Amino acid sequence: MVFFAGQVGSNQDGSIEPDFEGQIRQLYRNIEAVLKDADMGLNDLVKLTTYLVSRDDLDDMRRIRKEILGDHKPAHTLLLISGLAFPEFLIEVEGFAAK
Repeated sequence: MVFFAGQVGSNQDGSIEPDFEGQIRQLYRNIEAVLKDADMGLNDLVKLTTYLVSRDDLDDMRRIRKEILGDHKPAHTLLLISGLAFPEFLIEVEGFAAK
């Protein structure tokens, strides 16, 4: 099993993607990199918890998540919150995978 927390839309150099779509795509690339290090992939995801700071991004979050995960549907909890550790962050995901 692999547990991960605090995946956000920042790149390896620490820069933060400026818009929601850039952040969600980057955070899934970050998750994929964590899983790859454990010889796993996105299809091994079992549970995700998503923290979203704006209800306005909900439809885009669902659309992009579906695009990235395809027919794989890990259990998912979604929380709408007032903010994250840095005001630039629009979304954060934590979860676990198992093989």
